[in-house]
Parts: sequence; C-alpha cells; structure tokens
Amino acid sequence: MLSIQTVPTGSMEPTIAKGSAILVDPIAVDDIAVDDVIVFAAPETRRMTVHRVTAIELDEQGPVFTTKGDANDVPDPWRLTVEGD
Repeated sequence: MLSIQTVPTGSMEPTIAKGSAILVDPIAVDDIAVDDVIVFAAPETRRMTVHRVTAIELDEQGPVFTTKGDANDVPDPWRLTVEGD
C-alpha cells in the first residue's frame, strides 16, 4: 500500500533533504537491489530510516542487507534482515 512519509534526518542529503515528503511503496524482498533506497525500521531503535542498500549477502534465513545514508561516512552498524514478506 502506497504511503507518504517524511524523511526524519539529513542522512540521505543531498539526494533527499531532511523533511522531504517521499512516496513509499512496499516491494518484495527479492526485488531489492544494491543502490536502491529503502525505508525500514532501524533494528536498534525501530525508528523509520531511509538509507541506500550498499551490499546484499545471503545467509540461511535469506538476504542480509548492508545500508548507509548517502551523507554518512560509514555503513550502518547493523545488518538488516527481513522477517516475512
């Protein structure tokens, strides 16, 4: 279901400015590719996060994503996994 959300931080600048409204459209996990910008709940805080996928690995549970904000110097400290669809 398509939704409109507001980008909470400047971590994706200059690509997406803090406070920008974005359209979020759920897609299948298998359709996510490196360089896609995705919206997810950060594992540590459960806060909405808008970051770019920089790597995808497979483990026994499925894909594991490395993410990073365009304005950030280093990747996010977590490895993002998806439960269910």
